[in-house]
Amino acid sequence: MDASLLSTLVSKHSSGLSVLPAPTDLSDVQATKEAVDKLLTVTRDIYDYVVVDIGSRLDLMDSMLFEDSSTIFLVTQVGISEMRTANRMIVKYFSKRD
Repeated sequence: MDASLLSTLVSKHSSGLSVLPAPTDLSDVQATKEAVDKLLTVTRDIYDYVVVDIGSRLDLMDSMLFEDSSTIFLVTQVGISEMRTANRMIVKYFSKRD
């Protein structure tokens, strides 16, 4: 992955926003942490701001996505089980530890 390959994969909006869309077909293969880190390195070299939707990929918690992030948003549905899960995630991954 390099800047020239990435430029062929992104869709550009008339406002100047570039989006790397999800694949159109479902895949049995998930990107490795190393592949995500490489993609993030390339995108940070090209763009001033990078926004990533990782879905429910908790295996990426120890990747560059979280180490170098300035802001993290946890998005969830409003329901009892979803809110309970969100609370567990906040306590486990985002609480300050002294």
